[in-house]
Amino acid sequence: MTQQTYSLTPSDFAAAVKAAEEQKNFTPPPPGEYVAVIKDAKFAFDQKNQPYAFILFRIEEGQYEGRSIGRRYYVATKNPETGAPIGIGQFFGLWSDAGLSTDSLQGADLVKETPKLVGCKLTIVIKSRKDKNDPDKTYTDVNHTKPFVAEPASASVDFA
Repeated sequence: MTQQTYSLTPSDFAAAVKAAEEQKNFTPPPPGEYVAVIKDAKFAFDQKNQPYAFILFRIEEGQYEGRSIGRRYYVATKNPETGAPIGIGQFFGLWSDAGLSTDSLQGADLVKETPKLVGCKLTIVIKSRKDKNDPDKTYTDVNHTKPFVAEPASASVDFA
């Protein structure tokens, strides 16, 4: 019986290193607020046919610049106790925080509208939370968003 081997060519090795570096960029940063740009936004359906918007944020400033973090907004999710729609409210909040009018969503095809979020700049708030089913697991994800507010430029006046 012959033992099989597999060696990476230099180009395969370089591609593997690049892929590992890109994967590192998807490691969530620690909890906090970050200025981010939406790099991808699409509307889809999961395996149970539940509609959701997938949003990929990329941090634009600070120590974690270049890191990406994604979130699914399940638009049909309802509060189990009250039946109130919470998923669409979160999605509308994102839409508004991105500087877009939620009026444009009334009666709209969300599959076509969701990509309009790409390129929008906003503040993401990342928090850690415990897994409901396994208290030893903690997840770090985008909890909510805020509108981006640029820092005012410092003005200096020279009276000389």
